[in-house]
Amino acid sequence: MNNGLYPEEYQKSLALFKNDDAAALFFHFADGAGWSPADVSNWVKTHANKNSYDEERQALSGDAKIVPLWHKFNLAFVDNTIKYPGGQQILNRLGGLPGTVYSVVDLAPGGSYSKTFGVDSFRAQRLVFPIRAGQSMRVSTELEDGIEWSIRKAGTTTWNSGNRGRSVNIAAAAGSNTNYEIVVSSTSNDAGGFYGKVLMSRTA
Repeated sequence: MNNGLYPEEYQKSLALFKNDDAAALFFHFADGAGWSPADVSNWVKTHANKNSYDEERQALSGDAKIVPLWHKFNLAFVDNTIKYPGGQQILNRLGGLPGTVYSVVDLAPGGSYSKTFGVDSFRAQRLVFPIRAGQSMRVSTELEDGIEWSIRKAGTTTWNSGNRGRSVNIAAAAGSNTNYEIVVSSTSNDAGGFYGKVLMSRTA
């Protein structure tokens, strides 16, 4: 039991369609987020198996129970904080959600930066942006419907989450480049995936 025999401990990305391991991990998260075992059982009983990703995506995007949890689930997956009902931590033995690391953001005073990303429906992406030492930025996004985002300094434990249209002020350390990570996730029904932009402007 304690030696990694559970398949949900070996997830390195998240997609629920025909992925029993990720689904198990999600329902463990839902249990910790307030669902009862009966809630999980009832949801599974009333959610008929779908034959295609298109059908599954359409069903999940309109699910009032699943949609509010999806982004929070991805943050918990990145943080490795999902637990079994007894309180034992579910270890990410493959390292959790992989991150895409971009080139150092190095702007002249008043300069701006834009990076386009894509994320499929009911999936997530982790984006890592190194900020040049001593520089401060205002970060915002342009997002299609259904995409949520959170940001934090790498190595810290608190995510800045909230309104999709918000802006967040960040700063690199004076003597070294500083990584900031952004997690984006989508709950929309679209076969072609979704696109957004991370925008930065230098403030100091």
